[in-house]
Parts: sequence; C-alpha cells; structure tokens
Amino acid sequence: LAPSVPANWQLAINRVENQWRVGAFGVTPLTTPDLLRLGNLANLAIRSGQINEQPVKWIQETVAVPQQITLYAAYPNPFNPKTTIRFDLPHEANVNLSIYTIDGRLVTTLIQESTPAGYHTVEWNGNDAQGMAVPSGVYVSQLQTEQTIQMKSMVLLR
Repeated sequence: LAPSVPANWQLAINRVENQWRVGAFGVTPLTTPDLLRLGNLANLAIRSGQINEQPVKWIQETVAVPQQITLYAAYPNPFNPKTTIRFDLPHEANVNLSIYTIDGRLVTTLIQESTPAGYHTVEWNGNDAQGMAVPSGVYVSQLQTEQTIQMKSMVLLR
C-alpha cells in the first residue's frame, strides 16, 4: 500500500492463472487517489463502492506480471554506441545484471539491488565501470538472481 493509505487498510492479493488480482479495503476514507505503489507494472483505475454499508475501493484492472525470469537479447545487436537490455521478473528479487568480455572478465555492473516484479529495461552505453569506452568485440550480459543465471551475447561495433 502507498504510504498515504491509513493504517487500518488491508491488502488482498490473489493469483488466478497468469494474472494477479489485487484489492484493498479499509474503514478510514482515503484522502488521496494513491492506493498502491507497483513500480512499473501498470497504471490502475481505482473504483469506489460499499459493502454492508461500509465504503470500499477496489481496482478494476488486473495486473499482468511476467510468468518467469527472462533475459532477452540486447537491442540493437550489433550496436554502437549503446544498446538496451530487457529482463522480466515474476517477483521481487536481488538482481545482478553485469556485462562481461567473451573471456569472462567483468566490464561493468548495471544493476546490483533488490528489484521489483515486472518488465525492466536497462541501457548500456559501451563503457566499463570506470566510464571508459570498451573496444569493439563480443560481450555477454549476465542476469543473476537467487533462482537463476542467464546470459546473452551482444556485439559492439566501434
């Protein structure tokens, strides 16, 4: 729940097939339209009503989340001077997204933090951890979480 939601509000979450259904209820009226903080997952419409003469609010739309952890091929590939790396997380996870040379030397780390569920994009500008441009060649993006390690190759053409 968003920080502005009164303490007596509760969150109800239910997964049905490949969709999460999220609801919230409480006694104290909301003073702002903010109900949930879901990062980059969706923009939600909040509806109002009553149950047993008590005011309630609910979310009309369902929130789609990825079904599995997936690292996608960089785009464009080959690239110059930058490329975009996409990955999906079905749940919050500690993510390490790093770039390596083809012989396994670390070039730079793009993400090393807890990351919310959802669809994510990160741009790599072809620089190493010190901000220096790396030479043309084959590089590997590696996505590591507690559950998996996935890698995809990409080609930088200077």
